[in-house]
Amino acid sequence: MKKIALFTIYKARNYGTQLQAQALYGILNKIAGDDSVQILSEEQDSFLNCLFKPFSKNPLIIYKRWKYWKEYKKYIHQYKVGDFDECFDLIVIGSDELWNVRNPDFQHSRRYVGIGFKSNKKIAYAISCNRSTSSDFIQQYGNTPFIELNEISVRDVMTQELVTKISNKQPIRVLDPTFLWDFQASPVKKKNYIMVYGYQFEEDEITEITMFAKAKNLKTVSVGFEQRWCDQVSLCSAKEFLGYVQNATYVVTSTFHGTVFSIKYNKQFASYARDNCKVNDLLEHFSLESRNSSNYDLSLILQKEISYDNINSQIETEKRESLLWLTRNIKE
Repeated sequence: MKKIALFTIYKARNYGTQLQAQALYGILNKIAGDDSVQILSEEQDSFLNCLFKPFSKNPLIIYKRWKYWKEYKKYIHQYKVGDFDECFDLIVIGSDELWNVRNPDFQHSRRYVGIGFKSNKKIAYAISCNRSTSSDFIQQYGNTPFIELNEISVRDVMTQELVTKISNKQPIRVLDPTFLWDFQASPVKKKNYIMVYGYQFEEDEITEITMFAKAKNLKTVSVGFEQRWCDQVSLCSAKEFLGYVQNATYVVTSTFHGTVFSIKYNKQFASYARDNCKVNDLLEHFSLESRNSSNYDLSLILQKEISYDNINSQIETEKRESLLWLTRNIKE
């Protein structure tokens, strides 16, 4: 049995970060054999990554945060954690935006480009550089940043172009690991609501959302973020987040993984993509540019239903290709 390590970010409070790590860890174990995969990370103490801001004196909010923290501890303990001094047959680096050197929220380690591991084979799976340019990348990692990587796969056009421009490697495009994994969601009893999922929303966006909710006689539920203009706030586990997506009448988001799970679960949704190239690329990839509520009226978007037949077929095809790429690199 091969000894494999997944090098990723997984301790963040962000649901997308947690679920991409869970999915890729699970997929690797499924392909390679149970308990053969260990997770590696350079993240700081998990408690610091889970501090909620702004701070609140509201007893209900404090209780919800405490409840989230208990579920979070269960989440991080599901992984078999390895040591950087160990020797591995294969290092898998991914996914998320590990190559976004403009992102100030995490340390940009040279290990993200394969440097500093005790392994003869290192691959990258479904990584994004987001809006980082080739000059940004070279400034961070030098003129030959990908020399240590044997194989590279990416999840968007921007990263594909960046790798091609500054190396002789030809990365393939694969699906984000969250598309590949069958998650177990925690059921949510709530019905007749618009799920709101995003870091922040502009005043005109808030007005659009609240007016549409009122017209449809629906509650707005902010999941994972304290959008206090919403009717309700849920600070829940990642499993409950999935339940909220599945049970929502509509989903309004501004994030990459909010959009991913809306598509995955065939929801009627809208994304405030703004200038977020990750979200715009994802919408374009599935021919869903018309769901961009930064360009089109929210009420018109949500009242026009998405026919998912062709999209689901595309996902199944790309899912097979993505799993074949991982399987080949693990078993060869």
